[in-house]
Amino acid sequence: MQAASYNTSLYARWEVIDRLLDYVDLVLCDIKHLDSEMHRVGTGVGNELILENLGKVAKKKRIWIRIPLIPNYNDSEQHIKEVAEFLSGNPVEKTSLLPYHEYGKPKYGALGRGYPLKGDNLVISEGKLKSLQDVIASYALPVTLRY
Repeated sequence: MQAASYNTSLYARWEVIDRLLDYVDLVLCDIKHLDSEMHRVGTGVGNELILENLGKVAKKKRIWIRIPLIPNYNDSEQHIKEVAEFLSGNPVEKTSLLPYHEYGKPKYGALGRGYPLKGDNLVISEGKLKSLQDVIASYALPVTLRY
C-alpha cells in the first residue's frame, strides 16, 4: 500500500482537482502570496491557477486556508488585509496563520543544499502575530494561530 500524500497549493488542472473532490470532505489550501509576481519569487510559479481553483473548491467542499507567514515576504498587515478581503468573498470554514519556523533546516543540510532564508529577524513577534490575527478576524473570518 502506498502512503497518502497531499498538496496544499491547488496548483493543478481543475479537471484533476475536481475528480479528487469526490473522495475528500475537507480541502486545505495554502495562500503564500496574493501578488502573482511575489508568489513566483517565493514558489517558482504564479498564483492565478491556485486562486481560481480555490474559488471553485470553496463552492463544492469545506475549505481551510493556511497562510504560512514568511518574514519580509508575506507577513505585512497590508498583505494580510488583502488576503482577508479575498477570502471574505469565499465560504471559508477556517483560516490558520502558520508562523515561520526552521524545522526543515536540517533536511536542507542532509541534502547538501543551502538553507534559503538567512538573517536574524526571522521570528515574528507574538504582538505582530496577534495583530495579523486581528486583521483577519475583522473580516468576520474564523482565524487561528498554529505553531
